[in-house]
Amino acid sequence: MEFFGISGSELAVLVVLIVLVSGPKGVTQLFALLKRALAGFRAWNARLRQGTNLSALASELRLDGATLDLRQYDPRSLVREAVREEMKAWTAHAAATAAATAPTQGPATGQPGPTRSAAATTSPAPPAEPQA
Repeated sequence: MEFFGISGSELAVLVVLIVLVSGPKGVTQLFALLKRALAGFRAWNARLRQGTNLSALASELRLDGATLDLRQYDPRSLVREAVREEMKAWTAHAAATAAATAPTQGPATGQPGPTRSAAATTSPAPPAEPQA
């Protein structure tokens, strides 16, 4: 395991050197310093956890697990509703466009407008397959 580019064996050698250089009195001071640092870290961690208390956050946001219905966030229903709205808007636009452009009477005769012949409305025959 490497930590800041220092392997475990290198770290052990560094700790032994620090203990030998600092002496018995310095080792007790190092342990006291380490104890204070750990106590400060624990206090900071406790304040952080208290500041981000999830129950307080939930009550602040007025979230209640009993009344929360997650089915309203189902992706399938969200997509289905969005497609339904788009289709309604598209059909309304198509109907308005068709009504605005459709001729209701012939040019000068007052007769109904031209219609497509039966040949024009049927689909064309599929192309013939080449003979092998």
